Amino acid sequence: MAVTGGYLYGGYGQECSRFGVFEIRFPADGPPKAAWVKVGDMLESRSNHSATFVPPRIAGPAYPKGYLLAFGGNSRGRVNASVDILDLEGFTWTREYIASVDEAARPLARNSHSATLLPHGGPSCGPAILVVGGGNGDGTNGGPPRGGRDVRDGWWLTGLQQDEQLQWTRAAEWSDQPTSIGHAGRGHVACRLGRTGTVLAFSGGKPPDPHCVAFIDGRPRAVTLASGSSSPMARAFGGGCSLPDGTVLIYGGWHLNGRTFSDVWAGYAGDKATDFVARLPASTENVQNDEEDDDEMDRRFLPLLARLGGGSQAELRQLLGIMRGQPFIRLRDGADDSGNEEASEDEDDEDDGGDDDRPQDIGEESEDMPAVGDYAREAAEDFEEEEEEEEEEEQDGAETS
Repeated sequence: MAVTGGYLYGGYGQECSRFGVFEIRFPADGPPKAAWVKVGDMLESRSNHSATFVPPRIAGPAYPKGYLLAFGGNSRGRVNASVDILDLEGFTWTREYIASVDEAARPLARNSHSATLLPHGGPSCGPAILVVGGGNGDGTNGGPPRGGRDVRDGWWLTGLQQDEQLQWTRAAEWSDQPTSIGHAGRGHVACRLGRTGTVLAFSGGKPPDPHCVAFIDGRPRAVTLASGSSSPMARAFGGGCSLPDGTVLIYGGWHLNGRTFSDVWAGYAGDKATDFVARLPASTENVQNDEEDDDEMDRRFLPLLARLGGGSQAELRQLLGIMRGQPFIRLRDGADDSGNEEASEDEDDEDDGGDDDRPQDIGEESEDMPAVGDYAREAAEDFEEEEEEEEEEEQDGAETS
């Protein structure tokens, strides 16, 4: 396993120029063993690039252990389209210059894309890497990787074999196609389906798109979700891989609303479940289908926060409830069902009618939304204590008067 580049600091700060190769062994008479076999420097710092392994059977005798091909990403705060190769025999890097008289005959600089090795592709129908999507965010347009725009095209990189010249060929461009087919934006997950020549891309983009796209011969095709089945929530910068039987695994990721996912999903294409999926126990998780709006959390926060300047105690309690991990409950706009001004806390406590639309008490637990970190709980507790102290001071002042 190779680890290349990345960021050194949180908030996408300063790309890293180091690489490392991690070897895992599975001895027959004991547990797995692992160790770093090589660490060193790349030709330049990189982040959000792709790194594709080209095995010896394709690379040829000049690369007895194959090579790693790094493409694109961000370097020194700028998005790029350079190609570097790491020889896995001597662990030396070389920069590949791909000649082209026409700028339109090479891909735009990008990051957070995918680059999948396929047995056949491009004009030569030989081994090829399919580069798909991504984004062009860098220090000039909003910062990596969230700035800029999503890139909606695909490219073949051929000439992977020894004594051949690397060459770019456009595979597809789908900027004019409806977003309902998906667009494999920045941070999507892409993997080859089993032993086929099809690449399946899931989600990615800004905002993350919940659809899957199948790239057949390098061209995008919409993927239809089977009736009655569920799919992962839209996300970006997650992980994924395919298994030899055609199973696709998706795990983790991130959404613009600040949520980081910890779930794992298994899926398959076709009418028959793969052996791996067939052996899985039935899931009891609450899942979200395609038609649900992934931006709902953003819309529920904005009106509430906009009103906090002159907000009522009920609105503040609502915010505290969200910070505590409780589900969002729509507030009444300053009046109860009878048209009177908002009911007092005591009246709310007396009302045990069940599923009303008042906020839950701050101390109640909820299973609908996981709690956030301790820092949010502490902030909520401090705010609540200050509110209680202010109420006590007002009562003491009234008694003194």
